[in-house]
Amino acid sequence: MRSIRLNMFLFAMLIVTASGIFAVYGPKIAAHEVAKTLVLPPSGPAEVINLNRYLTRLVTDRKVESAFKIPSIAESEFASVLEARGPGYTDRTIWYRAPVKIVDQPGRTGRSAFIDIGHVYLNDIEISILSNDARQIIWQEHLGDRIPRAKGGLQNLSHVAEWPKLSLGEYWLVIAVHTNSAHVLEAELLPDTALITKSGSNSFIKGATLGVLLLAFGIYFAFGVMSGDRSVLWYSGYIFSLFLISFGVTGYAQLIFKPFWSLASDFVTGTGTAFALGTSIMM
Repeated sequence: MRSIRLNMFLFAMLIVTASGIFAVYGPKIAAHEVAKTLVLPPSGPAEVINLNRYLTRLVTDRKVESAFKIPSIAESEFASVLEARGPGYTDRTIWYRAPVKIVDQPGRTGRSAFIDIGHVYLNDIEISILSNDARQIIWQEHLGDRIPRAKGGLQNLSHVAEWPKLSLGEYWLVIAVHTNSAHVLEAELLPDTALITKSGSNSFIKGATLGVLLLAFGIYFAFGVMSGDRSVLWYSGYIFSLFLISFGVTGYAQLIFKPFWSLASDFVTGTGTAFALGTSIMM
C-alpha cells in the first residue's frame, strides 16, 4: 500500500515537472505577428471577451520601468500570449500590451464591465489604459494577492476591477506583472451579469472541492486514530495538505486573510506544499 502511494506521488510529481517544462520551453510563434486591436463600445462589452487573444507579451530582455515606454517598443519584441511559450519563473516584471479602439456600437453596449485577471497567486498586477500617444494615463488599477484591497473595492476569488467608461478613440492597454510564482496570465473582460454568474459558479465548484477534501481528511484522521495505523494518519495529513494548497490557489486565502496579512496566500500555499512533501515521505 505504501509503495503504491509513493508511486502515485512520484507519477504526480513527474506530470507537474513535465507540465512546467512544456510551459517554459514549449512551442513558440514568430514574435513579429501583428497584434489584434480590441474594439469595444464606450461602456465595455456586452459579452465575455478573452483578452489573451489580443494581448502580446514583451519577450526580449529589454528593461522597462514605466508603462509609458511600452507602446513605443517595436512589434518584433512582442509575442502573442495565446501561442508563445510562457516566461516561467523570473524576478523580472513581465509586460503585456494590446491596442484598444472605442467605437460607437448601438445595441452592443453593456451597463458596466469588469476586467478579471488571474491567476490568483500573481503577486503584483498593474493595469493601465494609456492615451494613443502614450503620454497620459487614462485609467489605472493595482491588483494582486499581495496588494491591499482598496476601500470599497470588489471582493472576489480572483483579481477584479471595474472597467472604465472611455470616450471614442484609440488607447493602449498595458499590464505589468511581478510575482514570485510562475507567470501564467489569464485576462477577461466581462459584463456585470457574466461576472456575477462566473463568480457564483466558481465559488460553488471551489467551495465544494474544499469541502470534500476537508471531509476526507476528517474521515481518514478518525480512522487512523481508532485503528492506530500511522500510515493512515500520515495519509490524512497529506489530504489536509491538499486542502491547504487548494485553499491558497483557489483564492479563498487571499479573499479572507489579505485584509489582515498580505502574505497570507503565499503562506498557506507554501505550508500546504511543504506538508504534502513531508507526509508523502513519511507514508
